[in-house]
Amino acid sequence: TLPEQGPPLEIYFNHLPSPGEITDDDSIDFRSRDAVPQAKENELLACLYSDRDVQTGRDIFGTEVPHLDRKPVVLKAGVNIRIEEHQDRKSYYSTMAGWARIDKEVISVRPYFRHDGDVDYRVGNIKFDGDVEITGDVFSRFRVQSGGDVVVHGSVERGAKVFAEGNLTVHKGVIGA
Repeated sequence: TLPEQGPPLEIYFNHLPSPGEITDDDSIDFRSRDAVPQAKENELLACLYSDRDVQTGRDIFGTEVPHLDRKPVVLKAGVNIRIEEHQDRKSYYSTMAGWARIDKEVISVRPYFRHDGDVDYRVGNIKFDGDVEITGDVFSRFRVQSGGDVVVHGSVERGAKVFAEGNLTVHKGVIGA
């Protein structure tokens, strides 16, 4: 069920990582951030409403603040996205399962996940159903799980765990093994 009123763009997949996961002892595991949004085939990812204006917001004191940027909201379909046009909105659906993302006003779904950088606290553990590519290192105590192949262009530190249902390639070595 779609809401009656709201912002011009509504995103229905978890496109922002969480700060961490609360553990059984009420502490926070900052490695578990759920930072890789995965879409299912034919999943509704976003709706862009043509009849909604950019709304005002509220500051931390509850005072209404006008929205100064009056540019219209734009969302373009990238790879593996199907648009359904309705009278008041465009609905964006994935045409395949994979990594859902919005980058520079383009929504897309990729069959693989590529992380540019190290697997550390900025991204957290990586869990993805398809292939995973990491351009940096996998730091100690972090985990990478893949339903396909994993390629690490850097190294894997002692204490890190990398699981691949397919092939595992580490270009700069496994430290401590």
